[in-house]
Amino acid sequence: MGKTRREKPENSRATPKDTVEQQKPPAPKLRLLFHYGPHATAEDARHIRAVLKEFKPHFYAKEQMIFDPEDLVPFNRELQKIRKDAARRISFLQGFERRQYGEFDRKEVEEMLDAYKVRMCGLESFVPNEAQLLEESANYSKDSRLAFVTGEFEKALKSRHEHVLLENKHQRIRDENIVQNAEKLVQQFTTAYPELRNEKEIRVYARLGHMHSPPYHELARRGSTEVGRIFDSRPVVHGYTSEAKRMNQKETHNISEPRYRQVLARSLLESPLRRTLREKGVKSTLVTEIASRVISEKFHEDEIRGISEEIAKEQEAKPLAKTAEIVEMVLGKRVREKGLKLPQNEDEAEALIKKAYPKIDFSKPWWLGRRK
Repeated sequence: MGKTRREKPENSRATPKDTVEQQKPPAPKLRLLFHYGPHATAEDARHIRAVLKEFKPHFYAKEQMIFDPEDLVPFNRELQKIRKDAARRISFLQGFERRQYGEFDRKEVEEMLDAYKVRMCGLESFVPNEAQLLEESANYSKDSRLAFVTGEFEKALKSRHEHVLLENKHQRIRDENIVQNAEKLVQQFTTAYPELRNEKEIRVYARLGHMHSPPYHELARRGSTEVGRIFDSRPVVHGYTSEAKRMNQKETHNISEPRYRQVLARSLLESPLRRTLREKGVKSTLVTEIASRVISEKFHEDEIRGISEEIAKEQEAKPLAKTAEIVEMVLGKRVREKGLKLPQNEDEAEALIKKAYPKIDFSKPWWLGRRK
């Protein structure tokens, strides 16, 4: 008599595929830390080392670096070789010096290289017609600065307004790309580096300019990514050009609106103030920006128009004098009339800021949503 095979209950049947699925760990969660701040000088990178040490990211996302997924592993393999070879490291860093903000870029990448296990990745994608957008924006910015020192105040206002709109258009496209790309990172990382599949979270540290706050808010709203924020000072204080951009992020303002004109006018005054402070040796872009704001907010539109016209008249009267010298002379006089002194170095600039914002702290980054 043959043996009868004992059948398993229907609900207990399991195929090899089922067993693999049951044992498969959940995909890691993406934890993305946005560090917002200026990015022009080496001093602007001063907090990166401390954040790298505490956050311990798996990846560092440098602003405006674009990676194809298939390039991720080869690039980071080369990065490890660069870390071990002094000559290659120097050559690699020199390549960043040739970029628009080379002083900052070199220091930023230098800090990342010193964090030995950190890999690099990209959050951005190619922006169609980017070169044209950037050129048009830069031309309007240049036109606004030139018109201001030649007494063409209305032209300066209009050019600054057009610059702001084009900058926002460019940044809106970039921000949308950042959000879309962020949600693909876990899949890209675990495909490129299978060992990361066992991690509970994959940490990415992104150092961006202040204006890239929309990706943080959108990713927080979607909930698929754990996001955090860091700022280079507490409280956060923006210059008037940044304020004009923020005013236009949700709706386009008209240049005839009194409040908006006031913001644009003060942003025009900020430009020569920033340049003067940089020439005085103020190395921190944040200090330069906030000190310029503190001074600019003391002036109303008509007064700023008067400064523009006075600079133009002085240039006509002294054709052999350098424009920068005339600008500094006029600004110094007008600032003194307001009971202030044009800072002559970084310490004086910080002292000016402290009077306006007594609780401001530049010494350490302000980390919102920090885990205890």
